[in-house]
Amino acid sequence: MRVLRIALPTLLALLLLAGPVSGQDYRDRQPRLYVSAGGALVLAADVHASAHDSFTGQRVGTDVAFDAGPGLVLVMGYGQKAGVRGEIEFAYRTFAIDKISNLRLDELVVPGSVEAGGDVTSFSVMGNIVSSLPLGPLNFYVGGGIGIARVEAEWRSLAGLSFPEVDDREDVFAWQLFTGFQHHLLEDLSAALGYRYFATDDSRLRRAGAPAGSHNLELSITHWLN
Repeated sequence: MRVLRIALPTLLALLLLAGPVSGQDYRDRQPRLYVSAGGALVLAADVHASAHDSFTGQRVGTDVAFDAGPGLVLVMGYGQKAGVRGEIEFAYRTFAIDKISNLRLDELVVPGSVEAGGDVTSFSVMGNIVSSLPLGPLNFYVGGGIGIARVEAEWRSLAGLSFPEVDDREDVFAWQLFTGFQHHLLEDLSAALGYRYFATDDSRLRRAGAPAGSHNLELSITHWLN
């Protein structure tokens, strides 16, 4: 519901902006260079983290939940407003660790949850392919990409008890799928509202393996250069 409260007013604002520029050509298929910058609301998916204790031989695991956080996406690309484009994307995302639950020691499960403190941050470089279809004053786009992400995790507290900060990082394979609507405010300026699912392979942080996935609601501005 929190996402809808942000997404619906933003989409309505883009639709209202369509009137003043309704005479523009949304079917422009002349390839152009462009740059884009946008912000994101990052909703990280809960994960199951697991590790093997080399001293006891036990398999340890727990479920980790996160709070929402901010993101920043910068893009350089070339292609058609209405057609196919190729992009290089640089992105930053961060979100807070909220709690851990269902601690597992081999077959033993300890129910319940405890509060945890820390952050997970990712820096990614992606190569994307985007396809855009004109729909009246808006262009509908869909795309995907692959690349690499540096995932960093910091733990600061557990069950209300603080301890010296523990951090780790690893570079992992990343992939994403995204879609949304783009509106051309001016001939060389566009605004877009989109959704992106971003995911990585398991990160081996402090001997614990866990994937990183997030749902991203994004608002961006694109400047067409030529």
